Amino acid sequence: MLDKYMVSYNYEESILHNLNPVIKFISFILFVISCFFKFNVTLFFLDMIWIFVLMLLSNISLLKYLTVIWNYKYFLIFIYIFLFSKNMEIIYINVVIFKVIACLLYFYLILFTTTKKDFTKGLGIIFGFSNIKKVANFFNKIYMFFVNFVVLNNEKQELYSIKGNDRTFISFLNRVYLFIKYLKVNIKDSVNKVKHDNDNMRYLLYNDKYISRYKYRSRLNVFDYIFLLFFIITYVFYIVKVR
Repeated sequence: MLDKYMVSYNYEESILHNLNPVIKFISFILFVISCFFKFNVTLFFLDMIWIFVLMLLSNISLLKYLTVIWNYKYFLIFIYIFLFSKNMEIIYINVVIFKVIACLLYFYLILFTTTKKDFTKGLGIIFGFSNIKKVANFFNKIYMFFVNFVVLNNEKQELYSIKGNDRTFISFLNRVYLFIKYLKVNIKDSVNKVKHDNDNMRYLLYNDKYISRYKYRSRLNVFDYIFLLFFIITYVFYIVKVR
């Protein structure tokens, strides 16, 4: 489920919080690409260790990252069953699952350690957006649609829960049934709510009042270079030793 703690900025002091957001996004793209490399034990464990070290450096509770994984449990189970149905070996299925988890954690590392202003600014620089505020407003509408949709879906589940208002006791099949039953209504209500809240939510992802942790200096931080160096070493190792 999409709950607020999954997409919220975490107000902590850490190395990751002060990294250039552009470097964060580039490193994420490079990491995802590396997950498609031909399997190599050294590279695999190197990536897993890298993710674990980043989580420790973020100064954010590991429980929060475990919560992220838990919220994607059905998605991970679906991938596992799909790969198993393709007669893939168990060891490679587990490798794929771990890589998917690593990509999810990496993405949420960026979300947890990057303010909304820096997040949007970083994307604007990477993709060359000429009007960052306009683009931010567009993505904000998409974001608010999903937030409203999940809230409305949760409300329906709570109404039909078997113990008070605690939807935890609803079975998975009942959740799927309620999701399908109210899908059209929830979509319509979510769209209407986004239109209604548009004036108040405008430029939410880019607001000059938001705190900026990175001032976009002309020179990168030493840890920005370390991030890039890690992936340079990873790619060189793959080209020389694996490919």
